[in-house]
Amino acid sequence: MRGLLKLIGRTTGLALTAVVILLLGLRVAALWRENGEARALSPPGETVETARGRVFVQSRGPDTGQPVLLVPGTAAWGGFWTDVMESLGRAGYRAIAVDMPPFGFSEHRPQADYGRTEQAERLKGVIEGMRLKAPIVVGHSFGAGSVVELAARHGATIAGMVIVCGALALPEGDGIPARADGWLEGLLHAQPVMRTITSAAMTNPLAIRPLLATMLHRKEAADARQSEILQKPMVRRGTTEAYAQWLPFLLLPEREALTASAAGLARIAVRTSLIWGEKDGVTPLPQARRINALIPGSSLDVMTDVGHIPHIE
Repeated sequence: MRGLLKLIGRTTGLALTAVVILLLGLRVAALWRENGEARALSPPGETVETARGRVFVQSRGPDTGQPVLLVPGTAAWGGFWTDVMESLGRAGYRAIAVDMPPFGFSEHRPQADYGRTEQAERLKGVIEGMRLKAPIVVGHSFGAGSVVELAARHGATIAGMVIVCGALALPEGDGIPARADGWLEGLLHAQPVMRTITSAAMTNPLAIRPLLATMLHRKEAADARQSEILQKPMVRRGTTEAYAQWLPFLLLPEREALTASAAGLARIAVRTSLIWGEKDGVTPLPQARRINALIPGSSLDVMTDVGHIPHIE
């Protein structure tokens, strides 16, 4: 028995050592890989100066068309909306895809001010900086949080909003989310830990396509093209550090925003449409139905045999 315990201990030790070496290797690989500058890597577009930093946008369609702002979700950027931008542009809309910091080619903020309220103010800054008149604002997944907050705070500046599989993380009832345990909050703000997690998953080129596929019902949509689009900005200098600073905003409950509660959504007076995938396993359809019931006058369109990312599925 003693010999067996020693063998188990030795095996466990070797396994843990191998995991540590792998994680350190991925972190070193990220440091080596991320050596580009945003200006040299970005596609054609423009940088909008806002009070909360520089925001990169791409546009399609006539300048005189109805403006439509497209806001991506976690780790995505404007390029992930390319096909939608092209379609809207051909239809006469002025489609504008926004890189919400720290993703894409917008400014990495040393203050790490990536909460829902700050991101909503950035969107307002883009609208003002581009002198857009009553745009429609579209938010996907985690990006929908900043869009609903914009609607709650500055509804008069937009003509309406579209929520696509919105990840709003609403608590049960009308209260705001409970505060996370202190040890968990401390862990999520430990940047060495967050950078290790980020380099192993979010910015690891080998992980992008498999992770994308987990969000889809139509797995074939996680093809090489979409994977390459997601990876394009990830060779920017400081990407892993910036994403690691953002990660707590994804994993910790939103408490300060007006729309952190069901009651907050119920006060929205902006025309609202919801688009949802019937097979969405990330934000299941019952969440859509609840949001639809909360936002007065909103509509819900369900796409059959589609998962969490309708615009690529």
